[in-house]
Amino acid sequence: MKNFLKGTLKILALLLVLLACGYAFMVFQNNRDVSPPDRGQLNGALESAIGWLQANRDALLLDDNQILWSFIADAAKLSYDPRLSDLVAQYSAQASIRNSPWHALLHPENRMATTLEEVLALDYADYHKHFMYALSCNEELAEHEIIQKQMRDSFCYTSPFISSCTTHQLMALDMMVERNCGDPAQNQALIANLQDYIELQLTLDPRVCDVYIQRLMMLAKTGGVDRIKPVWVQRMLDAQLADGAWEQFHPLIKLGGGYRFGFAVRWPEFRRERPSLHTTSQAILLLTILRYTDA
Repeated sequence: MKNFLKGTLKILALLLVLLACGYAFMVFQNNRDVSPPDRGQLNGALESAIGWLQANRDALLLDDNQILWSFIADAAKLSYDPRLSDLVAQYSAQASIRNSPWHALLHPENRMATTLEEVLALDYADYHKHFMYALSCNEELAEHEIIQKQMRDSFCYTSPFISSCTTHQLMALDMMVERNCGDPAQNQALIANLQDYIELQLTLDPRVCDVYIQRLMMLAKTGGVDRIKPVWVQRMLDAQLADGAWEQFHPLIKLGGGYRFGFAVRWPEFRRERPSLHTTSQAILLLTILRYTDA
């Protein structure tokens, strides 16, 4: 029995060493020095992504996640690309979208009409309620603890390091700045602190899945382009699928039948390629910012 336990412990110790070595190698690969992707690479990736949007227009227009379309709308405004503008206009004109309170996401000049009671009654995640405050600038809501706690740079410290908590918090701050909500100095100080934390997450979390691209996009969107390492952009470009989209998955090993083993949003999974508007819309905005704001 003792020999069995010793043998088991040795195997577990070896597995831990192998996992640690594998993680260390991935972190090294994720932070190595590379030349910045050139304008041609950015253009090519962006064109392919827009092509995917156009090819899947009918299905994508049914997606009710308006924040994803707000990213595409931001890319359209920055690039003046009529293909993106037309898609956003078609999406925004749908009755189900036009009559939704979240329609304010597509129109920064408008504020969401809501009350504290309405927000508290909703079975939404805290970050959704933070978004609702940012879109409404409701002063009564601003004083509530559910918003106040998300105005602290320590709010996400208790969340898993691999989660999107910090990027969601930064999204709300970005909406607040866009709509002149809250105290400008407090907002900018919190944005800088969240950028620091996201930069650390990008350094130590090498999985090129949805949250990786979301982190890059939010750094770029909030004026932190100079914080982005060239290798992070290159790895994002390398993860683009053949059809021009991105997926919410970091494949590690190719298996039979089109399956791969790799990292999903939180846990390792087996899955086939699954293009995602959630990830692709964020990549499109990131690429547009890099392409059209780079000197």
